[in-house]
Amino acid sequence: MATITVTITNVSILAKVTMIASFVGSARDDEGKRLYENVRVTTQDTPMLEKFLGEAKENILATYSDISSVSSGNIVFSVPEEHLSNLVTSVQEQVVDFIVNYICRCWFELRAADKAEEYQRKGALNIQMLNDLLYSRKAPTVPNGATLGGFITLTAPSGN
Repeated sequence: MATITVTITNVSILAKVTMIASFVGSARDDEGKRLYENVRVTTQDTPMLEKFLGEAKENILATYSDISSVSSGNIVFSVPEEHLSNLVTSVQEQVVDFIVNYICRCWFELRAADKAEEYQRKGALNIQMLNDLLYSRKAPTVPNGATLGGFITLTAPSGN
């Protein structure tokens, strides 16, 4: 088995959540256009956001049985040896994006309920994409008659 280590930096995740929250608001003007009322995250909100961060990590742990270890800032997934090494960055991005979307969903349920569902959908999409990255392995196929790198042309065998 090989491993993929995802490093979770609380400060950078909370900074992303703060940035997203600063541009979202539910106020509208008389013509129905959105006004960007700031839904600010203050230092008093940090303990609550850290709680949501812990919940997001617990969600990942509950979802994936193939996590071999968890430390304060790392989640280590066990994957088959043939797992493509070029997918590691994508796995890391999906885990971090899921955590950010989970925190945003929880936060917006309290501050701007109309946006919470959007972040719930985004989080579900992150989990689906993470499943695809971790578990979907297909052998590469080349259509009949296709040229492989300009050197080999594959054709179907004749019916002998």
